[in-house]
Amino acid sequence: MTTAIRNPGKTTLHNTRLDLTLLIISLSLCGTIISFNQTTFQAIDRSEKDLSLNYWHKVDGSTTIAVLQILQVVLGLTSSAALIESLGLLNWYLAARSSGINYVTFLALSPSTNIYAAFRILCHHGVAGSGRLLISLKIVLQVLAWLSGLLLFLRTSEVTVNNTSVIYDATAGVSSFESLYVTNYFEQLHYSFNLVINPLHSTGASPINCHDEISCNSYILTGGITLSTPWVLALASSKDLIKLRNVPSVHLEFNSRQTDYEFSESDCFIYGSDNILIGLMFCVRHNNYENPSSLIAALFICPDGTSSPTCTLDSSHSLPSITPTLTLHSLTSTLLASPKNYTITSLTATNPPQHLSPPSLPSYISSLSWLLNYTSTGTPPPSSPAELFWSSIFQIQSTDSTPSIVLYQTFHSILAFPLWYFQPNNYGNTEINGDEIPLNLPEEFYTTAAVITPYQNKIRIDKGMFGVYWFGSC
Repeated sequence: MTTAIRNPGKTTLHNTRLDLTLLIISLSLCGTIISFNQTTFQAIDRSEKDLSLNYWHKVDGSTTIAVLQILQVVLGLTSSAALIESLGLLNWYLAARSSGINYVTFLALSPSTNIYAAFRILCHHGVAGSGRLLISLKIVLQVLAWLSGLLLFLRTSEVTVNNTSVIYDATAGVSSFESLYVTNYFEQLHYSFNLVINPLHSTGASPINCHDEISCNSYILTGGITLSTPWVLALASSKDLIKLRNVPSVHLEFNSRQTDYEFSESDCFIYGSDNILIGLMFCVRHNNYENPSSLIAALFICPDGTSSPTCTLDSSHSLPSITPTLTLHSLTSTLLASPKNYTITSLTATNPPQHLSPPSLPSYISSLSWLLNYTSTGTPPPSSPAELFWSSIFQIQSTDSTPSIVLYQTFHSILAFPLWYFQPNNYGNTEINGDEIPLNLPEEFYTTAAVITPYQNKIRIDKGMFGVYWFGSC
């Protein structure tokens, strides 16, 4: 059975004009949504390139969601109206043909027939093949228009973008150990106690070769903004951050699960005094039998002090107290730091780490001696690093307890200090002047810095979900 209309011309023209109006409104809303959504991606791109942001780039996440929801509701209404009008126009167009249209198909395509009823008609055995295709198209389009609104905010993520206000040339970073500097400068060594956990200079990192979560500790030494020149912190407000790009850095990897305790007499050095019970024996050597090469260090506690030049060890204290291996890698990184307290707030590696050969032992040991030998530096024994280890001897040697992480971190900091201090971009290099950019540093230390203002709580719409929404709504 077919049905037809006698004079569809005016109705068709009227519907065509209405459809065109709705189409223009829908496309305008789609364009507005796309443009507004793109502002987040533009802000991320400009932030990564250290460019300034405009007003729309700084819109926060709550405002973005509110605006998108309003536009989404309006677009949903116009899209639904346009779909209904288009289906009605299609229905009357098919009905106006000489062959007409099956009444069941006509009923299913009618705007007054909901999705459930259209699906019931689709399952009816009396619907022809072409009718099934048209009914299926209506159901799919209406389902897409409904689902697309739900999918828009799926898999969204929160991002922080940075508005750059000032860019200037600077030097920054930590490079390989230079033995020449050790003999020229032996001052300001008090930083050694907490160097690897000091957020002004170092950042915790994932191990590269060691995979034991308990015994592995890794840090990235960048020096932060404390090793950067020139100082332009007066340009930054309390909300700003300093961004340093491609900063030379050293990755330190400590593995405390060491079983190779064999050291020759020339590998070991005793620090203490005849009249003081506080005494240590420190041993270090290269480990060239493993790949990559590393340093093996051991710290022995002398429970009865030192009787120069020997360290009295009984059988219960014959094993070293702390025995880490140290493996070095070089890399470059981009960091953000606060200009108010100099703390590193964010660190991103910008190239894969490359293995760095261990330092030359004579100069390395010479610099460590100034930290451990309190008699040479004139440091009161109770105020020296040696006292911390000596006073913790029972905790270290006990089989019933785990030594405090502070002991490991302090020893790691002592081992790392010469690497941080005696390198081209620190005061171990006596030619460094903190007020001006040095002219004789290796090229890797010359970079750019920027004063940036972070804008948090930006919402980034997932591109895949946005594509589904655009396909279903636009």
